[in-house]
Parts: sequence; C-alpha cells; structure tokens
Amino acid sequence: MPYLLIDDGMAENPKVVGLSDKAFRLWITALAYCARNLTDGAISEIALRFSGANSKIDRPKAIAKQLVSAGLWVVTDDGWQVHDYLEYNPSRAELQAKRELQRERQKRHRSKRNASQSRVTPRVSNAWQDPTKGVSKETPPAGNPYGPAGVTRDKALAAAHTLATTWTTPDSDTFALALDELQHQHGITLKALERETLWDTAHAASSNDETTAYYTSLEPTNDENDNKENTT
Repeated sequence: MPYLLIDDGMAENPKVVGLSDKAFRLWITALAYCARNLTDGAISEIALRFSGANSKIDRPKAIAKQLVSAGLWVVTDDGWQVHDYLEYNPSRAELQAKRELQRERQKRHRSKRNASQSRVTPRVSNAWQDPTKGVSKETPPAGNPYGPAGVTRDKALAAAHTLATTWTTPDSDTFALALDELQHQHGITLKALERETLWDTAHAASSNDETTAYYTSLEPTNDENDNKENTT
C-alpha cells in the first residue's frame, strides 16, 4: 500500500506558514497523488486537475503559482515537480524493488507451507468406532458422521427416549453405558446434545421413582392399620 512521508515540522516551515488555505490543500492532495501513483514528485497538468478537484479548487493553476513562489514546487517542461520530494520519500524504483522482494518472500513462504502440509499423514481413521467394544464397524454413510438417517435413526431415538422415560436408577454412568449399548444395536452415534437431553429425562424419571418410593414407605401397612383398630 502506498504511503507518504511528511516532515513532522512542516507546519512551522517558513514555506508553509505563508500559504493560503487553498494552496495548503492543493499541496497536500498533490503530495498524496504523487505517492499513490509513484510519480517521484512529478505533477502533470492532469494530476493538477485531479488534485484541484479533490481540494475543491476551481482554478488550480493559479494556486500552483503560489506554491512555486513559496518554493514548494518547481516548474518543469511537463508541469511541476515537488521540491525535495525524493529526499523524504522513496523513489518509484525503490518501491517496486521492495514490492518484488515481498512477493518473492510470500511465494517462498507459501511453497514451504504447502510442502509441509503435503507431508502430513492423517492419523484419523474413517471407520466408525464402537464406543463400548472398541471394535471397528462399517463406515457410516458419507456426509453423516452419526450413522444412518431417516427411519432407522428415528427408531433408535424413539428407543432411547423410551429407555430414558422408564429409567429408575439415578446413576449417570450406568445410563451412559445403556445408551452406548443402544447405539451399538442400532448402528448410530448419538450427538452430545441428544445424550444430555436423554439423561435429563432419565434423571427426572428416576427422581420421581425415588420420591414415590419414599412416600410409599411412609404409608402404614395393613398390620399397622389392624393394630390401630385394635387399640381404639
């Protein structure tokens, strides 16, 4: 990306202090034009018109005379030249050489990166792994890492839901093993969110069974009812 270098003390430079507002704007926009187009500080009449338009100046040639009188521009056969432009800014040849070096450096970097990537051997198998037996099974259909879709998977999910709603043991590890066995039977792999939802359902079901069992233990037995009747 082109850039422009300006002396940080230019605001106090005697050549700049006496400029009118229009002359200062034209000077800055013309400098930017030279840097952007790599003109080495040369300003043609076309460049002057562009710079004048960007500076909102109707008669840029008249303003250019002020810059020449101030010693900031020099009249040439083709237009004008910014005084000491190359003293503060790199030349067109220097910038092009620098950009070429950057392109070569990036090219070498990309070549090394592509070569290193081509030497990497994938270590992940495409075969589906049984979560309970550790035995490689048939590869699931392409594009679906969770096993067969459609009716087969719907039946498996329905079976998993039934398992969760009838679960009576508040033990997540045991429930996880049961889900693994179900996956093996149906040839699918449950998603993490599906497993979490099923465990929430199973946990709620087992908690309800525990609560029912607790209150049932508090109810008097038939023998206790008979004893109460005998004492009354």
